[in-house]
Amino acid sequence: MEKFGGRVKPFEPRIHAPLVDSFKKEITRAQGISPGFSSCGFALYSTGRNLRGTSGIAPYGMIYYDGDLLFSFGFFKRKGEEGTDRHYLTVVSPASRGISSLSAAQRVRDFAYIMLDDEHLPVSGAYIRFLGPSAYHAFLDLGFAPITGHPWHPLAPQEDETHCHCLLDLNEFVSTDRKNYKKNARNRFRNFLSRSGLSYGIVPFDEIEDSRSVAQDIVKRHFGFLRKKKKDIGSTPEDYFNLAESDVIALPQVHAHFGILSKGTRVLPVSFFVSERIGNQAMAGYATITLRDPDILLELGLNPEARGFSAISVASLIHYIENIRDAGLSYFHVGGSETKDLDDMKRRLGAAEDKTYWCVKLR
Repeated sequence: MEKFGGRVKPFEPRIHAPLVDSFKKEITRAQGISPGFSSCGFALYSTGRNLRGTSGIAPYGMIYYDGDLLFSFGFFKRKGEEGTDRHYLTVVSPASRGISSLSAAQRVRDFAYIMLDDEHLPVSGAYIRFLGPSAYHAFLDLGFAPITGHPWHPLAPQEDETHCHCLLDLNEFVSTDRKNYKKNARNRFRNFLSRSGLSYGIVPFDEIEDSRSVAQDIVKRHFGFLRKKKKDIGSTPEDYFNLAESDVIALPQVHAHFGILSKGTRVLPVSFFVSERIGNQAMAGYATITLRDPDILLELGLNPEARGFSAISVASLIHYIENIRDAGLSYFHVGGSETKDLDDMKRRLGAAEDKTYWCVKLR
């Protein structure tokens, strides 16, 4: 870090969030909604808790800031290379102010080349992600390449940017499906709740005792279910752990909630939601996780085969999005998807495509 003269340091959410927010106002105006550029985005996508990129000094990732240019970064191993010494620099959503987009891309390139040229660093390549079309082509012109020949994951080449139906206009939050996908999911879940004597509600994060552990448990159980279904592609549970930390939850632009199933006095947290304001009228979701393993119903004394429970994933997300809409916001970025079926769900909820790109430079 010394060679960068103070421009590189661990990201500390409580200290650096005001800096991130000051950039957010300019990039949302000039470049559109950017979910990768936020305190949650930095803590999620550059996390030091991922088992393929653990960092003892930077659990929330690293940042580069030179007065005009700001981005987060981390070092990770690709899927399938866990047993090697290959690490890759991953730069997330570089944003600039007061300089041209070409100058910004050149500075990111120079930063990456310093890492790649350092023989003491086990860096095999550099990925740049969350790029809009113009920034993407600027990096290609500077010698970076599309990731088609070196995908980040064999089944999700751009991780959760592989499929990009993710931008919801909350003023037109209607299904694009002729069968009214949204209405059907909500009705199926409502009927399940009624038959089971349950209710589902969303409560603030700090209303649940031991909230950090509860959130992390939801994340771990969710990924365990995905693993059982062979759908644990791309992200890992550890990626999300930062989003349950008080350093992130306490930020004024961050909103964290649980979704709970209740039966009498029994309460079971089943959803973990974390979002952050990324513009005057826009919010981005970084954790929209709901447990959908029917075995969780045993904890409420219910039959795991109860009809209608399978709608919980879609219905809970609809419930959460409607809360955001009712707060007066106009747009919600629900996040991209590693898999086509998850992308299809978001598309059927009405999400428009908002494509971003990755590029790579190998050593």
